[in-house]
Amino acid sequence: MRFCKENMENNVNIYKSNEYLAEIKNVSLESIFNDFKDKNILLTGGTGLILSYFVDVLLTSDFNGKLFLVTRSLSRAKERFSKFCKDKRLIFIEGELDGFNAPNERIDYIIGGASKCDPYSYANYPTSIILDNIEGTKYLLNIAKDKKCKFLYISSDEVYGITNNLILNESDLCTYNVRAQRSCYNLAKATCENLCLAYAGEYGVKFNAIRLSRIFGPTVKLTDTKAMTQFINKALNKEDIVLKSKGEQIFNYQYVADTIRGIAYVLLRGKDNEVYNCTNNEEHSLKELAEYIASLANKKVVFDFNDDFQGKGYSVAKNAIMNISKLEGLGFENEYKVLDSLRETLQILNEIYK
Repeated sequence: MRFCKENMENNVNIYKSNEYLAEIKNVSLESIFNDFKDKNILLTGGTGLILSYFVDVLLTSDFNGKLFLVTRSLSRAKERFSKFCKDKRLIFIEGELDGFNAPNERIDYIIGGASKCDPYSYANYPTSIILDNIEGTKYLLNIAKDKKCKFLYISSDEVYGITNNLILNESDLCTYNVRAQRSCYNLAKATCENLCLAYAGEYGVKFNAIRLSRIFGPTVKLTDTKAMTQFINKALNKEDIVLKSKGEQIFNYQYVADTIRGIAYVLLRGKDNEVYNCTNNEEHSLKELAEYIASLANKKVVFDFNDDFQGKGYSVAKNAIMNISKLEGLGFENEYKVLDSLRETLQILNEIYK
């Protein structure tokens, strides 16, 4: 089975899946989303893996505020959210991340979630990654300052950089190799977190940053070059899964439904100007997940240590296990098991692309 490249890039057929529609309906019934009911939200990155799921859940709930979704391509955004194109709660704003026209209406929350975050981009577009993050975040912080609303920055476990700590806590100090091109993403995310602190200290802007782990789910764009996405792609095409390392790294992984629940808890209940880790408590090696996904397609894992990007795009982290006790203190608990969710993801994607 081969997929249309345009559909892979934009997930335009997501609503073909009855299983996906049932899932977002179920997630939308959780009480935490009731607190968004009459709020107006401005967000960037709304067509990506994480926030597109958030948009679908919110518009499936009893939400009666407005979602202002900033996009560089109006046509693609409308294709992705075809189910809600005529919904007056969803307003598209076409423009650049650092130059769109902010709405004149009241804004209660801003979510900054736009960033390239895959090995191919790290290797080929490091300048864009740095500037999109920093300039885009600055633009959103200025809007938050003017609107006097809360800002949520979508950060990453990559801010921990090179660390010998097995368990990563929000207060840990971070070390980076500033001479490595791959550090473009780590440093951009860390700089944006510090920029949020600067705006809080100088202008009184209220913010939170949420550090996410490796996220997966049916809203993924199958052109993404992250390892997990490539595993899923191979399984959908009934091909052997290729590992470009021994796969011994142990990381946290989280299903997108739990990720957007974590975002809701931080945005609505997080203490002002604090950072929160968000992930699933389970620990899995890359090899273990590759083998499990391969088994779902009745295929096997093969190893290929040739590096397409000459090492520039891959993380050098060996282990990245985040402590989420701070997030759990807000009342958050993961609802989705990693392996069960991987199976669910493949079922939905097979339904979409069959």
